[in-house]
Amino acid sequence: GHYLVLSTTGLVPVNRILSSERLAAVPVDDVVPGAVALVEDPASSNYYIVGPRHVCQLIIEDEDRFTWLMYLKKALAEDKPSLFEEALRQCRGEDQARQVHSSHADFLYAQGDLGGAARFWAAARSPFENVYTKLSDADPSGLSVLVYIREALDALDKANRVQAAMLGFLGLELHLSILAACPAAAPNAASDGDLPDRAQMVEQTRKFLSSYSHYLHKPLVFGLLESHGEMEIFEYYALLMDEYERLLPWYLSEGRYLDALQCLSASDAPNADLLYAAAPELVLHHPRETFDLVRNFPNPNPVFLIPSLSYLLNPQGKRLRRDAITRALLANKHRRVRTREIGSKKNPVGASLD
Repeated sequence: GHYLVLSTTGLVPVNRILSSERLAAVPVDDVVPGAVALVEDPASSNYYIVGPRHVCQLIIEDEDRFTWLMYLKKALAEDKPSLFEEALRQCRGEDQARQVHSSHADFLYAQGDLGGAARFWAAARSPFENVYTKLSDADPSGLSVLVYIREALDALDKANRVQAAMLGFLGLELHLSILAACPAAAPNAASDGDLPDRAQMVEQTRKFLSSYSHYLHKPLVFGLLESHGEMEIFEYYALLMDEYERLLPWYLSEGRYLDALQCLSASDAPNADLLYAAAPELVLHHPRETFDLVRNFPNPNPVFLIPSLSYLLNPQGKRLRRDAITRALLANKHRRVRTREIGSKKNPVGASLD
């Protein structure tokens, strides 16, 4: 609100929040010549300007439309961060709120609070290029830039997928760059400029992937993780996105055969092609587990599996015969399975296997 002062130059509004903030005097001589007093009617709470021969009612409309700006100016003038919150409460639209956030971010940046500045720049929708230039100069570690990216992604409209995808990719790239520089363990005496240890940064990267996976392009993510050699996170993301086709070859190359078996059985819609490709190697290392997986696999094709499963040994040490394997594959399958006889034009469909 304002105090109203009647002076020789006219009616002068004085802001109650900033007593030094005086608006330009409003001339009243044209309405009330020789005005001598400004009075209030206690019954109606109306104000009147009184002159020797005239009385005019003073009508005040939308007095608080600039209250947010007054609080913002006071917050900057008196270095009172709490007044930024009051200025934000007085805002009447998104544009005013962004101006408050931007001023608050500049204030915190000047105070050395880079993380806080990043959060409010994100709330103000400040362009990434401008924010990155400021934060990267003051924070070579890049941690404050990550704060901005996370907050900006949270504030973005879901329809703005192009900008979200760009920020998501930059965020992942920055996570991995910081991860490469992280110490194996946290420093004994931590400071604001210290990087987290590797375990902490891996966890942060996982959370980033989990929170913003809907914005990220999967092939780019897998390529980026592989190029940085972060296969632990690669595994996490593949499991998160049910990308077993990418995960299974890596399990096999690392000799993690039980994980490969688990990978094949974890999908709600098992991929038979993955099973056929992995079976020859899995059966050599974990024959019984491979056989159990095949037996419980929905509608396996014996033609593709017999060459692999023929290496299995029965409990007496004898190799399982072709027909025994076939019967095991078709156990509890109360239907006929026909296989194509390769290279036969006269009889393209072979005899029943059961």
